[in-house]
Parts: sequence; C-alpha cells; structure tokens
Amino acid sequence: WGVYCAVKAGVLRLAEAFAQELGPRGIRVNAVCPGTVETPMTDAAVRSLSGLGKGSVEAVHSRYLSQIPLGRYADPAEIGEVCAFLASRMASYVSGVSIPIDGGEVSA
Repeated sequence: WGVYCAVKAGVLRLAEAFAQELGPRGIRVNAVCPGTVETPMTDAAVRSLSGLGKGSVEAVHSRYLSQIPLGRYADPAEIGEVCAFLASRMASYVSGVSIPIDGGEVSA
C-alpha cells in the first residue's frame, strides 16, 4: 500500500513539475485520477476477492460502493468526458492540476 501511495504522489508531483517546465512552450499538463470504474477489470477484481474468502461477490461490491458517496462506480465515458474537457479550448488555462473523478471517494 505504501508503494502505491508513493507512486501516486510522484505522478501528481510530476504533472505539476511538467506543467511548470512545459508551460512556457504552450503545453499544458494535468493528471486525471479515476476512482473505481465499472469495467471488466473491476468485475474480475471483485470476483477474485470473493474467491479469496472476502465474502460473496455482492458483499464485496457493497463494501466498495459503501466507500463512494455517490453510491456507484464511474462509467468509463465519465472519465473520457473529463479528458475531453481538459483537451478542449474550455480548459485552455488549466494546467498543473489533478482532477479526481471518484464520486467523492477521496474525501470520504
């Protein structure tokens, strides 16, 4: 868990540093930080945890969902929409930020 946290923090700081370094060239750098997304990989992880004795598939899903204030996983399109915004003219003055797309999970 500690290694994961260190790597994640490093990626966020790297985005900030690149934003400062590349900004004078007109290059914007941001970090998109998805929470749990409804994908086959998520379903496989839940099934795997269930298989390890962590409860039924439904119980594992319920535990994950209980940690997300919006009460659901993200749809992959929601992540793409934020990326499209960041690539658009609407975000032309956005650089060096990290955007969590996690249904409030980080703040929970």
